[in-house]
Amino acid sequence: MLTIKPLGDLSPAANAELVERLWNKLGGWSRYHGGCQFFCILVREKHLARPEHIHVLIHVPGRKSALFAETVARWFPPDVADIDIRPDHQTVKWTPSGKIRSALGYLTKQRLPQAAWGTSYSRQQGVDRVLGKRYRITRNLLSVATAVTAKTKAAIAA
Repeated sequence: MLTIKPLGDLSPAANAELVERLWNKLGGWSRYHGGCQFFCILVREKHLARPEHIHVLIHVPGRKSALFAETVARWFPPDVADIDIRPDHQTVKWTPSGKIRSALGYLTKQRLPQAAWGTSYSRQQGVDRVLGKRYRITRNLLSVATAVTAKTKAAIAA
């Protein structure tokens, strides 16, 4: 899991450009160092009255973790952004109220009320708008997510 908090007061257009450049760099790095596949989910978060930041859940082969951390540190020197890189785990926990706590839930906590309704994931209040897409997901993961959603809807309808 990678979190990037750009320093300074970037405009919405500058944030959108930063995300575009980051997405392209992540794809290039993954294809070069991880084989031909790129597995990634990127989410832009914007809280009211606070700067936008980015969360990235990306597959990095275990033996390449240190290289990935070094590369991201070169992309975002300390005077440009605060970065936090940590291995993610596959743990899924449930709260006493029945809400799911997982990496995917953390990434999607800023969804609209309509998207959060009827799910077991938590939703965060105080969400501000972002210019452009709020999230990005690689095609290979999107097809899996679409299939799971269709299967879930069918099960609910039955």
